Amino acid sequence: MSVMAKALWQASTQAGSATGVQPQEQDGASLSRLHDVIEPEALSLWPPAPIWWVLVGVVLAWVLLAIVWGWRLYRGQAYRRAALAELASIQPHALELLPALLKRTALAGFPREQVASLSGKDWLLFLDRTSGTTAFTNGAGRLLLSLTYESKQPDPTEAARLIEVARGWIRRHGHEEQG
Repeated sequence: MSVMAKALWQASTQAGSATGVQPQEQDGASLSRLHDVIEPEALSLWPPAPIWWVLVGVVLAWVLLAIVWGWRLYRGQAYRRAALAELASIQPHALELLPALLKRTALAGFPREQVASLSGKDWLLFLDRTSGTTAFTNGAGRLLLSLTYESKQPDPTEAARLIEVARGWIRRHGHEEQG
C-alpha cells in the first residue's frame, strides 16, 4: 500500500472506532445497505378503462337495435302467421275459402292500389311475380280461377297441391319486382 492509502485507511478506522460504526458500514455501496425490490401494486380490473365503457355502450346499442328490428319484423309478419293458421283450418272440401284468404293476405302485405283491382289472369300473374314461381299460371294455382266462379270441387290430389302452393306463397311472398 502506498503511504497515502495507508494513512487514509487508518484515519477511517480511527473515525469508525470513535463513532462505533465499522468502516464497511459507512460505505454506500455496501451489501449490508441493500433492501428488497419493492414491487408495484397489482393492476386492478375494476373500474375498467374508458374505452371498455365505450365498447360496452356500442355493443348494448347494437343489441338493442337488433331486438327492436327483430320485434318489428316479427310484428310485421303477423298477417302471414294468421293466414297460415287459417289455411290450416281450410279442408280440401272447403277450398272456396282459399281465394279470399289469398286476397286478404295480399292486401295485408302489399299496397291496396296494387292488389285490390286484380282478378283473373292478372291476379295469378301477381301471385307468380311475388312468389318467384309459375305455380299459379302454369301449375296447381290455376284452380283458383275455377274456385272463384265455379262450385265444382277439384279432385283431392289437385286440392292438396293447391293448398301447398298457397302455403308456399303465404310463407315466401315478397315485394313485387318492378320491371
